[in-house]
Amino acid sequence: MVSPSLWLGVSDWYAEACLPGARATGTRSLESNGESTYAAVMRPANVQPIGSELAIKWDDGSESFVALEKLRRACPCAGCQGEVDVLGHLHKGPDLPLAPTAFEWRSFSLVGGYGLQPTWRDGHASGIFSFDYLKKLADAQ
Repeated sequence: MVSPSLWLGVSDWYAEACLPGARATGTRSLESNGESTYAAVMRPANVQPIGSELAIKWDDGSESFVALEKLRRACPCAGCQGEVDVLGHLHKGPDLPLAPTAFEWRSFSLVGGYGLQPTWRDGHASGIFSFDYLKKLADAQ
């Protein structure tokens, strides 16, 4: 039977399905044995918020730290970045000021085998950060 308990929005069975050998540690982190089904994609072996940063240990053993404010401001969702129509025109609403709770990490869910979707304390949860995009954000710091 599938475990119904959720851990940071990711159940044990889902973590194991998306990251071979992964397990929820019960300490608000995700650990993996580092094996990857898709060798070309850098995958996180451990993800956890620490203070005002997101700490990511990658399956190659490297570590990245991304400021939560930077992560939220780089949210790739259409509401934050806009959408391009079939003619190539960008449609974006005005930039709205973000409250301090917009930069507080609440939880995340894994999306397929390619990314994670954070839920922020202000309720925003529509951005899906691919693992490659997370790595690029971290490397740009």
